[in-house]
Amino acid sequence: MKYEDTQKCGELFSSNLERDSLFFVLMMSTGSRPSEVIYTKVNNIDYLNGTIFVERTKNKTSKYIILREGVGAVLKRYVEKYKLGNDEYLINENGKPLKLSELQDLFNTFLKKANLPSFTLHKLRHSFATIMAESGAEVMVIQQLLGHKKIDSTSTYIELNYVRNRGIELQVN
Repeated sequence: MKYEDTQKCGELFSSNLERDSLFFVLMMSTGSRPSEVIYTKVNNIDYLNGTIFVERTKNKTSKYIILREGVGAVLKRYVEKYKLGNDEYLINENGKPLKLSELQDLFNTFLKKANLPSFTLHKLRHSFATIMAESGAEVMVIQQLLGHKKIDSTSTYIELNYVRNRGIELQVN
């Protein structure tokens, strides 16, 4: 399938594929809670240092979301392209933040189209934590990135390979 065909397919399900892709990339690459990304305002993004400031998390604290290298520049181009003002939401529809249920439905649509099982957007935090752990990151670093108060909470997010792949049988050539 050519890129153009993939883009047309995505546009059938999304009113703004670029915005929605950006949301999913931020979710997967930062381990943020969906609400932290949904309620991000442009003025909370530090493009140069690659961070997003979250004023109030679920734990009633503030934190910085650490972006992967180069994502700050991507966000800056996106904000400039769509002429978003400092007080506007990054992920918005007509100036209002998208609803979690809308993004969850869209996510499920894409998963179904890819013949993948449905799961919640919040599970992307678990995937992030697992990938970080499998890449050698210390649990305390993962804890800080996720914004957990207790390390036990973080440990429940990390799904070990032998648990995650239980019952999977690979066909032998």
